[in-house]
Parts: sequence; structure tokens; C-alpha cells
Amino acid sequence: MTGELNTAENLFGKGELEECLNLINEELESDENNSDALVLRARVYYNQQKWGAALNDLNKVLVQNEKHVLAKNYKQMVLNILSFWNKDSYNP
Repeated sequence: MTGELNTAENLFGKGELEECLNLINEELESDENNSDALVLRARVYYNQQKWGAALNDLNKVLVQNEKHVLAKNYKQMVLNILSFWNKDSYNP
């Protein structure tokens, strides 16, 4: 993991998601297939409940490495959330 991604990881831990996303996106500009950056961005999207964006990044990682444990686990969590999500409960 690069220094920029370490900084982004620290920002993620502090809940500074927008700043974290900015660093991740800069990293992905130079290497759009950086699996560490894609998984971290998916984690940010997960926290923001942007399920589709998270799945897109996780799928990119899993195409590169189908055994990537963190990507597999996050993908399963997102799929579980989506399968149990009841939109009617948000619109009484």
C-alpha cells in the first residue's frame, strides 16, 4: 500500500470520508486497477450506503483476483444488505 493509501486509510478510520475518497481517486487516476485502492473506496461507499458503487469496485477487484478475501467479504455483506432491504420501511 502506498503512502497516499495509508493516509487515506487513516482518514477512513477517522470518518473523514470525503478527504479519503479524494486521495483514493487520485491514486486510481494513475492505476485504475489498484486493488488496494478499489477495496478501500468500496469500504467508503459501504459506509455511505452507496451499494452499487461498492459492488462495482469489489467486482473489479474480484475479476483480478477471485480469492481476494476482503473484497469477497465486503461483496457478501453488500449482497446480504440488498437482499434484506425493504424500501417500504423507509416510506411509511
